[in-house]
Amino acid sequence: MLNFWGRDAVQFGKRVTRCEENADGVRVWFTDGSMAEGDFLIAADGSHSALRPYVLGYTPERRYAGYVNWNGLVEIDEAIAPGNQWTTFVGEGKRVSLMPVSDGRFYFFFDVPLPAGLAEDRSTLRADLSRYFSGWSPQVQKLIAALDPQTTNRIEIHDIEPFERLVRGKVALLGDAGHSTTPDIGQGGCAALEDAVVLGDLFRQSRDITEVLRQYEAQRCDRVRDLVLKARKRCDVTHGKDMALTEAWYQ
Repeated sequence: MLNFWGRDAVQFGKRVTRCEENADGVRVWFTDGSMAEGDFLIAADGSHSALRPYVLGYTPERRYAGYVNWNGLVEIDEAIAPGNQWTTFVGEGKRVSLMPVSDGRFYFFFDVPLPAGLAEDRSTLRADLSRYFSGWSPQVQKLIAALDPQTTNRIEIHDIEPFERLVRGKVALLGDAGHSTTPDIGQGGCAALEDAVVLGDLFRQSRDITEVLRQYEAQRCDRVRDLVLKARKRCDVTHGKDMALTEAWYQ
């Protein structure tokens, strides 16, 4: 976008609050009091989308998936895992995973089935993880010791029941705003890229906004519904809701 539109046309640090359609197109308002308008609106404002209720006509509930995820970055250490592969430790419906990324670092995550709403305390993070993963391999213990509690993210994983529509008028949902999923099949960001490719291809073929958005919805609704439900099923399988099924899946 920066290359195509130029830096002056792309604004950062904006948080949208609402939108409104009129005869000329769409207007949107932001928390800083500013307003923008255009011929149509792509609402790509994430899983907590402020624009989603406009499209759906209601505010959907987020569904807790049953586990907490901690993630962050550490320097690659061969004593923890090989620096050239994705390594995963599993057991008891829990997971620990590391994968090499840029600048000689691992991206890591821990998954633990827990009730929603537990207090977060960074000062006890290492102790908490040590308790959850007591008796696990020395590599897992080394990772816990190596992580920085101040830069480790804690996320209660949620999804949202799939939607019957992605478009209202000249406003279209894209990405997590349109299909908020758990990360269990690694398709959240991929599906958003698919949305963008489909939408871009349709606009290359036509400038009829109403028809393009109609086709976008027709092409994407079933696809993203399927991804949300597949991720939900995988989540249940890998996080020990039926431990025998979880053990069988990993064998």
